[in-house]
Amino acid sequence: MPHPDEAADCATRIAEWRRVLALMRAEGWETYESARDETGSRRAAAYENWRQGVITRAQENKQRQRDAVHELDVDLRLDAATGRRVRGLGARYGVSPERLLAQLAERAVVTGNTTVTVPPFTPS
Repeated sequence: MPHPDEAADCATRIAEWRRVLALMRAEGWETYESARDETGSRRAAAYENWRQGVITRAQENKQRQRDAVHELDVDLRLDAATGRRVRGLGARYGVSPERLLAQLAERAVVTGNTTVTVPPFTPS
């Protein structure tokens, strides 16, 4: 037994073929001319727009997945004084505390004696 969606799709296709046949008979066409079929042309354009939207969303999702592979989510807990300094610096430069910490991490350098340093920079 076919799936209900398949049956509905089949019924839709049959209805479209019947519409095309009625149009061809009414217009006296020997062959179907899509350019002269306003209803069919509108439906085809709508379908193509929908299809392109699906493709675009799939490509965007795939790109987000590729980008996410390189992301790291961190749950960071700071003592109150450090948290206040981070929030204060972020407010001073107009960036969120998360963005400030990300910029610090992007610039972190490990020296030869395994000390971590961050060269001076202006948060943005």
